[in-house]
Amino acid sequence: LAAMQLQESTSYRCRDYIDNDDETTMCSAHSACTSPSLRQPHQQGPKKRQIIDRDCRLKMCEWCYQVSDFCKFQRETVAIGMDYLDRFLSTSSPRAIRALCDKKEFQLVAM
Repeated sequence: LAAMQLQESTSYRCRDYIDNDDETTMCSAHSACTSPSLRQPHQQGPKKRQIIDRDCRLKMCEWCYQVSDFCKFQRETVAIGMDYLDRFLSTSSPRAIRALCDKKEFQLVAM
């Protein structure tokens, strides 16, 4: 049991991507471009704050529960899916950072 608790507190730990002021959650002005390879280095633009906040996450969670209830899925499915979403968004993946900076990208990732 102690080994499981240790692993959960270290290996499985996620950073708080909503309240984090880390430089990894800063977005360039052109972060919504379709492909990073299409952007030139001079097109990065000034950095701005992420736009996904607690309210956005809450609305997406509520929507997922509505869909789950309509389709008669188990509600636990949404909880597991939101856990996967949180874990993904807490990474420094370019796609995760784009999702934190663009509401449409966030919705796509959440679905």
